[in-house]
Amino acid sequence: MNNGCSYQELYYNHETGYIVRCLQCKNIRVTYGNIQLTFEENVMKDFQCLLETINCDYSLIANHHLRRIEVPVYYNGVSLLLSKKELTELITMLDKADSELQILSLMELLSTDNPLM
Repeated sequence: MNNGCSYQELYYNHETGYIVRCLQCKNIRVTYGNIQLTFEENVMKDFQCLLETINCDYSLIANHHLRRIEVPVYYNGVSLLLSKKELTELITMLDKADSELQILSLMELLSTDNPLM
């Protein structure tokens, strides 16, 4: 994202973080705690699927506050280290932001000149 970005809020929670989309470049910025990830909008679904898969792999974890769940990111040798609670919060954030994106997409579709409407 460059300095000329203007952001559209997709999700906000003062305790966990926020997710915004740049209106110019359409990149998504996920800020969770002290973690900030930026990726293209079409990569968000892939990241959500990855988190869901990891969440299933750790479904029986006993201590939900111990950071032992490794989430790989797109840079070799870099990963997020999350607790089960944090992983669940991040998944919730992304799900709600994705729902907002779908609503915005539908609103955009309905607001354009549609001959079928």
